[in-house]
Amino acid sequence: MTRCPTCGQSLPLIRRIRSTGPLSQNHHLHGHLRQIALETGYSMNEIKEVMKADCPGWEWEEVRVGKTAKMRPISESRATPAMEAAAIDWTHMRAAELGIILVEESE
Repeated sequence: MTRCPTCGQSLPLIRRIRSTGPLSQNHHLHGHLRQIALETGYSMNEIKEVMKADCPGWEWEEVRVGKTAKMRPISESRATPAMEAAAIDWTHMRAAELGIILVEESE
């Protein structure tokens, strides 16, 4: 296990397949996104879309409709542990920029 440098929560090693539930990277990320959404007045989905578009570690895919091709961030369900870790780092940076103190939520 490793620890989040900002809030101290224990996180699984990145070698594992992305998981959900308490103590997972996904749970950690969503807790931080929820706090940022509440503090900024945006919805959780709006903050997620901003995170996916702005996070340097989030992968993109090409979507083709006929001759038109567009790039879009991949779905959260296809995120790797490395992408989740990059997204958690993104939330830490954005929270610091906005003066939001992230607190790990307990279930």
